[in-house]
Amino acid sequence: METCLLTTRADRVLTIQLHRPAKLNALTPQMLGDLAGMIVEAQADDGVRAVVLTGSGRAFCSGMDVAVQAENVPVSGPDSGRPLREQQRTIDLAHSVIQAFLGLRKPLIARIGGVAAGAGVSLALLCDLRVGSDEASFANVYLGRALVPDLGLTWLLPAVLGYSKACEVTFTGARIAGAEALQLGLVNRLVPAAELAHTVERMAAQIAAAAPLAVSLTRQLFAPHRKAELLEAIQREAAAQVRCTATSDYQEGIAAFLEKRAPRFSGC
Repeated sequence: METCLLTTRADRVLTIQLHRPAKLNALTPQMLGDLAGMIVEAQADDGVRAVVLTGSGRAFCSGMDVAVQAENVPVSGPDSGRPLREQQRTIDLAHSVIQAFLGLRKPLIARIGGVAAGAGVSLALLCDLRVGSDEASFANVYLGRALVPDLGLTWLLPAVLGYSKACEVTFTGARIAGAEALQLGLVNRLVPAAELAHTVERMAAQIAAAAPLAVSLTRQLFAPHRKAELLEAIQREAAAQVRCTATSDYQEGIAAFLEKRAPRFSGC
C-alpha cells in the first residue's frame, strides 16, 4: 500500500508530511484517518513538544481528492445507498481530524511550501502558526464544485480574515499568495523557498525548548472558546454539505473539474 503520510523526529519535534506529490497531496479517507491517529499519538507522547505539518513536492495540500469524490456521486438503482455511506464515512473521518487537532495540547506549525486549497486551507488554519515560502498560495475552491467550505473552514476563515474578506475569497475563488497572504494573516512569516525548512526547524526547536505546561495553557487562554465553536461549525457544515451533494450542480462541478472546463450550474 502506498505510504501517504511520512513522519520524522528531531529532538522533541515531530514532523508529519503529507506525501502524495503527484496528486498535490490531495487527501483520501485513509489519509484522514491516519492523520488523526498520528496527532492523537503525538499528544500521548511526552517526548513530543511541538508538531510540524507539511506536504511533499510543490504543494502543501490541494484538498480532498476529487477522483475519490467522483466515485461517491449519488446514483440511482440498487447501489444508491453506497455513495451516501461513503460520503458520511469521509465526513466522520474529517471530523476525527479536527477532533484530534483540537485535542492536541502542543503547538502545531504549518510549513507551507506551495498550494493550499480547499481542505488544505483548513489544515493550515487549524495550526497555531503558519510559515510559508514565497511559492505558497491559498485557494478556496468549494463553490466551484457546488460545495460549501468544510473541515471547519466556515469558522476558521472568518476568524483569520474577517467576515467580508472571507466572503470575498470564497465567493470568487480568488488565489492569495505572497505578500497578500502575509498581510491578511494566512501566514505568520513568509520566507524564500530555500529557507523554509530551516526557518520552521528553528521556530519549532525554540518552542519545544519552552516550558510545556505554560505553552499548553497559553494556547488555551488565547482561544478559550475555539474548540466548542469549531465543533459546532463542523456540524453545521456537514448538514449543509449533505444537501449540496444531493444536487445536480454537485455532479456538474465534479465533472467539470475532471474534464478541465468551466462548470455550467443549473441551480438544481
